[in-house]
Amino acid sequence: MVLRSYLPWMLAGKHEIVVHARLDRAVTRGVPALQVWGNGHLLASMPADQRPQVMSVPFPANLRDGLNVEVMADY
Repeated sequence: MVLRSYLPWMLAGKHEIVVHARLDRAVTRGVPALQVWGNGHLLASMPADQRPQVMSVPFPANLRDGLNVEVMADY
């Protein structure tokens, strides 16, 4: 998991983040997915494999207090 916090001034004039990620080998129960969460809400999810994945993720609606982003793998 990757956790990153952005203050409101860091987000001024922007509307999305871009995430580059890949999943290393793992024993999975199903189809692994990369997920991006923002301020406690799922913003994007996509099937993952061992190739680098790029996700362009729009910001959630409320950024008054900034943005806490979590990137995680679900497998």
